[in-house]
Amino acid sequence: RNAGRLRLKESDRIEAMQTELRKMGARIEVDGDTVHIQGVAPTREAPLSGHNDHRIVMALAVAAIASGLPALLCGAEAVDKSWPAFWSVLRGLAPRWN
Repeated sequence: RNAGRLRLKESDRIEAMQTELRKMGARIEVDGDTVHIQGVAPTREAPLSGHNDHRIVMALAVAAIASGLPALLCGAEAVDKSWPAFWSVLRGLAPRWN
């Protein structure tokens, strides 16, 4: 709820997550400034786009790991804007994901 401000960031974060999570098989609907996501088992792998937005990239990286599906994340370098060590930290957490 009250997610409308997310449309005014580096990307339209609502649209970006809707597009990318659907590629992973999620059911996601937007009603004004409210986002509804129904958890489903991931059904497919597809190239994902970071939409040139550091937060989208980080969210998709975590979603991809949680899904258990291999993922190609285009635009991954966008994290350098806010957290250049993100990929190193994420790799360090890898044993905890299992």
